[in-house]
Amino acid sequence: MAETGFNVPKRLRRAEGLLRHGGHGGDRGASYDEGSHDVGNLARHTRMPGGPGGAMVPVPVPVLIAALLCICAFLLVACDTSSSASVSSPAPGASATPTTPLVEAHTYTGPPMSEVLQNSALVDLAIGASSEGWAVGQNEVILHLQGGRWYVEQAPPGGGFSGSNSYLNLVATAADSSTGSESTEGIEGAAEAWAYSNHNALLRRKGGRWETVANPSQATLSDLVVTQTSDAWAVGKIYGGVMSSKTQGASMYYGAGSGRWSVVDLPSENGSTEPSSETDSVTPSELAVSPSGATWALAGNVMLRADEGTSRWELLTLPPPVTEDRLSDLAFSADGTLWVLGDKAIWRYKPSGEDQREDQGEATPGILWERFAGENIESTLERWRGASLSVSQDGTQAWVLAFARTEPGTFAEQAFLLLDLRSGKLTQVSSPSDLLIHDVEWAAGGEAWAVGGSGQRGGQGIILHYKDGEWSVYEPTK
Repeated sequence: MAETGFNVPKRLRRAEGLLRHGGHGGDRGASYDEGSHDVGNLARHTRMPGGPGGAMVPVPVPVLIAALLCICAFLLVACDTSSSASVSSPAPGASATPTTPLVEAHTYTGPPMSEVLQNSALVDLAIGASSEGWAVGQNEVILHLQGGRWYVEQAPPGGGFSGSNSYLNLVATAADSSTGSESTEGIEGAAEAWAYSNHNALLRRKGGRWETVANPSQATLSDLVVTQTSDAWAVGKIYGGVMSSKTQGASMYYGAGSGRWSVVDLPSENGSTEPSSETDSVTPSELAVSPSGATWALAGNVMLRADEGTSRWELLTLPPPVTEDRLSDLAFSADGTLWVLGDKAIWRYKPSGEDQREDQGEATPGILWERFAGENIESTLERWRGASLSVSQDGTQAWVLAFARTEPGTFAEQAFLLLDLRSGKLTQVSSPSDLLIHDVEWAAGGEAWAVGGSGQRGGQGIILHYKDGEWSVYEPTK
């Protein structure tokens, strides 16, 4: 069978089981499976050559017998090793050091960007306050946004990449990219950035150079953020062995002062961080950094918070009106308001001068939860299911990347929904492309960028630019 694609990027994974690639090539949509709570990866959906209706190819009996013998031998080895290494993680405090020499990012001498995008779908996107950003995707592609233009950057060697199915599926930079110490002149840029590959490798960019950093955790990461002080957080899952379906949450913290990644314990839903066979830890999947520098994590219907400069999670219990919804993403506006995208509503978590009364649904003293009222939010969300949320730098607008509500297993159309955070109106904005969009982020001045592409290996990638009220396809200059 032909493999088809890559892990569902974090922005689409935030739909928590919403999306499954339905073999529609590069169409801007996905098949929908509401019953699933683990999106997994697009490669699960494979087909024989000839398209969705291709005929099954009979396999000779001797080949089947040989394959079964190989599988049995593999399972015996897996069983022997899984007894001593089922679901585990490195001890807290484990560190990571560079494993490859620094590589000048702009010494790239490969094919021009137009050719790169013909063969590599883009998976994730991160943009800082100065509109400097990065996009990553298939074939270890790294693109750098500087001065309104995109450039291809050179990935470091030895980054854990293996074969033609290698890709980067996470990238992050600080919301305030002025934290870099180098000059912002030239395409090298000043901001630091981190990236993560499907082979569990962490890449760091500093001073215009990329390096590979050893990952102290065996977790498969789902999100990665960088704070204003160049600290970083990553969260994900550790999967059990071949014979186990058990998973556990995982998180890591990078301290800019120490220059090391450390594994950080996660609390259970009762707030304890002590190991327990009866109470599992929460599993955070999405991250956001507040203007004050605190990092917040969404873990199902609970939240975690780590204050700036600390590597300890605090458990925050959400009030019943919020927990009755299915939460998929979170983002901050410049005034410190936390916006949370749900299945039925958009929620606002705003500091309050007075404690909430218990009958109003108290979450944490001094914090007010409320359903964000708008003229058509609920009616729009009845048709569209939100997968990701991105708030503009001035806090007046937000993008909701959404999919049409359809019957399970059927094709779901994708849409850009523009949310006015002053009036609460949701407006659909047309896309100039039929390719699936994987992420959308705001830049300065009310502009935005989006990346995506076909889910097929070697599929086409695309960059969209939002300016003056409409999306357009970005055309590389070379």
